[in-house]
Amino acid sequence: MTMPFELFDLNEIPKMPWKNGAGLMRQIAVEPRGAGYESLDWHLAWAETTKNSPFSAFPGIDRSIVLLRGAGLRLTFLEDMTMVHFNDPHKPVFFKGEAAVSAELIDGPTENLSILLRRDRFWTSATWVDKGTDIPPADGVFVLCMTGSVRLVSNDSPPLVLRAQQAALWRKGTDGIRIEPVAKPPLALAVRLLQRSLPQK
Repeated sequence: MTMPFELFDLNEIPKMPWKNGAGLMRQIAVEPRGAGYESLDWHLAWAETTKNSPFSAFPGIDRSIVLLRGAGLRLTFLEDMTMVHFNDPHKPVFFKGEAAVSAELIDGPTENLSILLRRDRFWTSATWVDKGTDIPPADGVFVLCMTGSVRLVSNDSPPLVLRAQQAALWRKGTDGIRIEPVAKPPLALAVRLLQRSLPQK
């Protein structure tokens, strides 16, 4: 039986240098499979910033970053010199891939989930889960267990238990997922990937 989800152990994904060399990245998944930055619909990666640097530019891409570990970053948007403190896991930062952004470490290396989305095709939302929670239907769902363990229950697959540093991806979507705590302290990040509606002709 083919499962509708893919499983990942983050500790087994090799680290690769960033496009600009200022950090390391574990590439989790890209859609379509094997797509480059110019042709992707979406891209998920665990990113580690190790030094102050500008962000790489990704034309036509919307970016979202969710803090996973560390004190975070001070982000300066150079067009108008707006500064954003990226230091709260519950407050993802969204910005255009073309934006000129300088990142400064607040206090040592910082790790985040990096989400790249083709602007005219997809958008996203991220939810932290530490108790029984229903995740609504979406065109793609990614669940990352950070601590403890959680059980994932859906109508299209058998129950699945994720432990710390494990993740599951429903690449082709799901009618909804129930996330339930199993072992303390349960903490998971659920990311929904949603297609944008095409304009009527």
